Amino acid sequence: YMGKRVLKLAPEQDCDWARRFVLQVAPPKKEKKGDDEEEEADEGEEEEDKGMLPDLLSEAETFRWCGVGLLETEVYRIMVALKRLLDEQPLASLRFWGKIYGTKRDYLICEAELDPERVPEEEDAAEEELDDEEKPVSIYSQLNTYKIKPKPVIAPEPRGTGTNKFVYYVATSDDLTTWVELPDVKPDWILAARLVTKFFTGDLDAPVAVHPPFPGVERHFLRAQIARITHNTVVAPRFIWTTPDPHEEEEEEEEGAPRKPRPYTVPASEEIPEITATEPPD
Repeated sequence: YMGKRVLKLAPEQDCDWARRFVLQVAPPKKEKKGDDEEEEADEGEEEEDKGMLPDLLSEAETFRWCGVGLLETEVYRIMVALKRLLDEQPLASLRFWGKIYGTKRDYLICEAELDPERVPEEEDAAEEELDDEEKPVSIYSQLNTYKIKPKPVIAPEPRGTGTNKFVYYVATSDDLTTWVELPDVKPDWILAARLVTKFFTGDLDAPVAVHPPFPGVERHFLRAQIARITHNTVVAPRFIWTTPDPHEEEEEEEEGAPRKPRPYTVPASEEIPEITATEPPD
């Protein structure tokens, strides 16, 4: 125990920690039913197809060959917690994203993709935004004659596309039984996260006291950093991502309209001509 910090817990906290640890190592099993009850349940209910979960233990062993990764006991706890999350949420796929250290607690993050067939339909939002006419008018806006143009508001990408293609769940290192879904990332969060450096505390509701100010709390700051790390560490073979040539697709021309000339690109010269101080270039 050299160099390690030993935390002294109260008896009640010690019991709570032990109870959560038991759930992490051995999750509760379903109650056994009789033969008649099992037949009725099989006839009435069909087993739902659970999402795909990779073998985290074998992946962690491969990382340990390279000298990186987590402890085997911690990987086992994460594997059990991911199986529990897969049973509770309508997910098509789930994988362990990584671990982010904090000053008080650490964050364990997983990346998931929702199953559109099992996701319930979203109800209409109860809070409706006020129109410009219904918004209250402040005295300052009436007296201020020098009006500053407001910054353009960039709408976030819809769920399932771009930076919000995946859904991220986070749990703390001391309680892997509770997973919290992080909100979809907004462009303002990413822009602000690029300008600041901040340690995580392990509390999702902790304020982010930085300059320039960040528009949100630690859960929003964490989601922005996850988006930055995810999209900056994607490895793909060369030429796998290609863009179509805009000149190949011919635009539909209207009848009677003059035909547009085809764009022509000037080929570059094979040899660069020499330029001297006495002779002007051709």
